[in-house]
Amino acid sequence: MILKNKVVLLSRFLSITAGVILILILPQINMSSYAQSTITSKFIIFGYAIICLIILCTANILLSKKTVFLLSRIDFVLAVLLGYITVNRYFIQSHYGFSIRFMELLTLSVFYFILRFHSLKYFLWLLPCIVFSGILQALQGYFQLLGFLPSNHWGFKITGSFFNPGPYAGFLVIVWIIALGMYLFNEKIVHQLQGLQGKTSAWAEQYLKYIFLYVPLFALWSISVLLFVLQSRASWIAAFLCGAIVVDLKFHFFRKLKKRLMGHYARIALLALSVLMALILSFAVYNHKKSSSQGRTLIWKISSEMILDSPFFGVGFDRFKAHYMTYQANYFKANHTIAESDLADNTYYAFNEFIQFTAENGSAGLVLLITLLYTVFCVSTQPALQWYGQIIKSALLGIVIFSFFSYPMQILPIKVMMYFLLAQLANLDCEKSAFLSSENVLNKRLQNSFIVFLAAGSLVVITTGLIHLRELQGAFKNWNEAQKAYSEHDYGKAVQIYHEVYPFLYNEGDFLMNYAKALSLNKQNKEAIEIFQQAKRQLNTTIIQTGLGDAYKGEREYHKAVLAYQSAFDMIPSRFYPLYLKAKLYEQIGDHQKAADVAREILSKEVKIYSTAIGEMKTEMKKIVSKYDR
Repeated sequence: MILKNKVVLLSRFLSITAGVILILILPQINMSSYAQSTITSKFIIFGYAIICLIILCTANILLSKKTVFLLSRIDFVLAVLLGYITVNRYFIQSHYGFSIRFMELLTLSVFYFILRFHSLKYFLWLLPCIVFSGILQALQGYFQLLGFLPSNHWGFKITGSFFNPGPYAGFLVIVWIIALGMYLFNEKIVHQLQGLQGKTSAWAEQYLKYIFLYVPLFALWSISVLLFVLQSRASWIAAFLCGAIVVDLKFHFFRKLKKRLMGHYARIALLALSVLMALILSFAVYNHKKSSSQGRTLIWKISSEMILDSPFFGVGFDRFKAHYMTYQANYFKANHTIAESDLADNTYYAFNEFIQFTAENGSAGLVLLITLLYTVFCVSTQPALQWYGQIIKSALLGIVIFSFFSYPMQILPIKVMMYFLLAQLANLDCEKSAFLSSENVLNKRLQNSFIVFLAAGSLVVITTGLIHLRELQGAFKNWNEAQKAYSEHDYGKAVQIYHEVYPFLYNEGDFLMNYAKALSLNKQNKEAIEIFQQAKRQLNTTIIQTGLGDAYKGEREYHKAVLAYQSAFDMIPSRFYPLYLKAKLYEQIGDHQKAADVAREILSKEVKIYSTAIGEMKTEMKKIVSKYDR
């Protein structure tokens, strides 16, 4: 019995250690040996960490004396939503592809399940880890700003360990909200920890106060400056609104103001003033980076067409990028305006998670998502911990606000924080119901059956997970090696490596696009056409369409090549390159009149951003016009 208790304590200690490492280290990971390293390397490490946690959690459950599992309404709604997404993806939709997002969803669900078996003390100790992780990200951003570290995007100086300043700002603002709650309520957190741990020394008390006071204070300062530098309007809105809620939770400004405004007209005047301020701020935020705001509006408008065409079940989880550019091409063919076409680009995300979720999962999925949000924000906690529940809800609200203008649900570290917060809130729910209580013989048998099922399921998940992770790890590394060979113009070697990786990533759109381009440049046009067609089912972009046109041209299927180039142009009418390729093709096959017509179209196009390449293309088009335009 003593040995059993020691094993239980050891498994709990290791579980806390693994959780600390996961929360602290995961956002910092960016292993350059992986293709798309800011996404794939984080997932691989997260997957291995979850397997470790499964082993520790299963051992703890099997050896502990715990006989009651308490279920929250959040657990139930999350399970239903996960079940719907899975059934819709695999059984209702006609096609599904490789999706690291879906693998993240499954892994995060396991993470949530594991967290639900832990106590409040476990969560309280992980809070400073989240904040310290944000500090590390902020320091990385400062080093990038000063030029000591490279950015992960050629167009931006600061990205942290992310691929873009947008998700980087989203991660930082969620940490900022949590840090603000920790700083304002540090005494209550320390008091709560002392109560959970029993007697503590004076040194330990002082140590706790330093952790929960100065760590969040430093985070608030360092992140606030970066949020201003990053110019992320979504993060500003989230910080302002959620920060106001947390500050009011501490000082009760709104409650005091409400008491002072006893008159009916005074309250109406305050409401009118608040609405006016909100409109002014909205106008200012919209016009701060007007072209970006207009670009998002265009994406939302086109995405609404996707929703109208598949209103109930959508196009399938993580299938937005497979369909959106086709809708964008159709939109511009029907509504071609220069102002809007200048805003268009190759788009992977809707820049509004609710619109993208509805496009992918339909109105049925949206109803379940709204039900989840309603359940989360209506959860009632014990009066003694109500302040803590409100801090968690404020951080979750920050994610929701950010979701209206960006794509946080595509970013694993943000999703890890979200599931961490949801699990905390579910644990704090004071209306949980007992599941498999051992108060009678029947329930005892059910509990034993559940434990056997849990052990067997854990063994299956661990085994299959390890095999799959190792395969993915090798595939992502080899994909990266193929990209290096491609960049060195060693297309034969690149094709060989891509061919070896193909069985593992045959449904991954970006991989297929890279593979097909290498085949085309290696003069293997028939194979390139086949792979490009597979890529189009997963990811349709101008890069795929122009590459497909080049492959068709290599096979002398000129009519199909022209259609592919035209399709690329229809997707983004402000681009010059598809029309340039089309004009050169007409010239090559001897259709000089059409070549001159396309050349004149290029010469008459307005230049959005001048570049040397555009200048060279226009020079060549002038030669074609002067040569063939009789």
